[in-house]
Amino acid sequence: MRWAARRCRNFTNYLPDAISVIYTFSTSVVAPGDFSTLSQAWPRLQIVGLDMSDAYVRHARRHLGRWSRTRFVVGKAEAIPFPDSSQDAVTSIFLFHELPPKVRRSALRECARVLKPGGRLIIQDSLQRDDQKDYKGLLQLFPQNYHEPYYASYTKEDFGTLALACGLVHVRSVMAFVSKIMVFTKA
Repeated sequence: MRWAARRCRNFTNYLPDAISVIYTFSTSVVAPGDFSTLSQAWPRLQIVGLDMSDAYVRHARRHLGRWSRTRFVVGKAEAIPFPDSSQDAVTSIFLFHELPPKVRRSALRECARVLKPGGRLIIQDSLQRDDQKDYKGLLQLFPQNYHEPYYASYTKEDFGTLALACGLVHVRSVMAFVSKIMVFTKA
């Protein structure tokens, strides 16, 4: 829980003065600290938790339903069920390395589609191949040891170029041990 709260405090440094945020959570249990930290930092923030697993969404509703401006939706990152230019920010935590390359690109396009002009996309995921030379061996072994079939392609992905093709500008990347935060703004 402490790690989740720290992770969200890191996110709050990169969010604009957002009113609405889509928070995609991948195949992991939703951490209550994530939502409570965001809710405390922005009491008026409307947060939507999006996951393709109905079971995870039910779990989130059960444990996080007390946050009045938080709702949870079953949906896929590559088909976000919201109108164009409707969100101030979209965040993703450890999702993109789980996706096949084609789906990864679709998910990035969808994030860009739902963002308002000037909106922020914040992706926290694993380091990539050339981010930290000391971890190169670890990054090569990870997919073999933990059955991560799309991880190797993720480590080679050029998110700056992919994002630019979607109308997103890479603002910065920040390394944090074996993860990194990539920040993009919609042009």
